Amino acid sequence: MKKLAIWLNEHAICIGDSLKANVVHLWCIVITFALMTLFGALGWKGKAFEYLCMALFLGGSVLPPIVAGIVALVKKQPWTPWYWFPVVLGCVFGGLLAIVVGLIFGWCSIW
Repeated sequence: MKKLAIWLNEHAICIGDSLKANVVHLWCIVITFALMTLFGALGWKGKAFEYLCMALFLGGSVLPPIVAGIVALVKKQPWTPWYWFPVVLGCVFGGLLAIVVGLIFGWCSIW
């Protein structure tokens, strides 16, 4: 994943401002895409698929800063959630890709 992040940094636009942030962003895209595609293929339709989207996006946007704050308190370090923005964007991009795949295969609907 690190080599892909380096290649994307050289040849395309990357969201993160460091290599570590780009790697986290790519992992979040892959994990979110895989989870949503898997659950869509297993038959989660309608509200269940929407709840999965909400859980992934809420988990991606709320849990990382809370975990970073707890770790900072336990280790007595400054609170620096550098990975929060790449994680949120990775969840959103991965979710959008999974929704497109779900629409193509009929696992989710837009109505």
